[in-house]
Amino acid sequence: MKNTRLAYIIGIAGAISWGVSFIGAKTALDYMEPIQVMAVRMTVAVITFGAFILIGSVKLNFKNKSIKSLLILSVAQPCLYGVFEILGIDITTASESAIILSMVPITVTVLSAIFFKEKIKFMTAGFVFLSFLGVIVTVMGNLSASGKIIGYMFLLLAVITGAVYTMLSKQISVSFGPIEITFVMTIVGFIFFNALNFMLGYGFEAYVLTTRIPELLYAILFLGVICSVFAFIAYNHLIAMVPAYKASTLILSVLTVTGVIAGIAFRGDPFTIYKLTGLVMILAGVIGVSQPEKLI
Repeated sequence: MKNTRLAYIIGIAGAISWGVSFIGAKTALDYMEPIQVMAVRMTVAVITFGAFILIGSVKLNFKNKSIKSLLILSVAQPCLYGVFEILGIDITTASESAIILSMVPITVTVLSAIFFKEKIKFMTAGFVFLSFLGVIVTVMGNLSASGKIIGYMFLLLAVITGAVYTMLSKQISVSFGPIEITFVMTIVGFIFFNALNFMLGYGFEAYVLTTRIPELLYAILFLGVICSVFAFIAYNHLIAMVPAYKASTLILSVLTVTGVIAGIAFRGDPFTIYKLTGLVMILAGVIGVSQPEKLI
């Protein structure tokens, strides 16, 4: 019970940092292109892991374990998810991104029904539909902004890949610890985004900018150290300790509320009636879908 309580506390701290990460990402995007942000962020994450391994604070054990499943997991998160999320955040606002990304638990339910033939009860289907309507209401406030529609599409693709990650990570946590999972994800993300960064011709521009602009440096350090390392370790640890529906609901609910508040407070995001209504509908749907079956 004590370990479970600690997992919840650590998980909530990670969720809050992810909520604030939308502000860090928007700040970094003020100076760099989306792929540059991800390349530098993952580099900082790798350096952080390397430092902890060198001083002996992190222990990894891959002996007699196949990391094939971890590599597949890493394609979903951080590679595909990272691309879709950063492109979506770049085009939309921090608060809108937080609201739409809260759809992950709903998407897990739908994908489970499609691919694993899990039956969805009538009440569950109702909550799924409620969340779907919440996204539509959120988007309705910006129908005239065609660029934002593209941003919403990127965020919805991030939701799908985030759902795949959640489904896979619960299975993988049986064989690997949260630090091992996060380490492989970080290495794969580092290789993927830096290769993409150089393929697009950006070179070392992002690294030079990061060392010259204090505000950018702080944003990247927060994204790389806190969000890409500690928050993911916290989330993977929580998934291993409690049922997936509880973990995803808790994390995404806290993340969404934090992201919306942070976006309004620090980035001046408009808080319209569409956004408020959509937020309430999506969170109600997420919480409803995530209840144990006997309650719905």
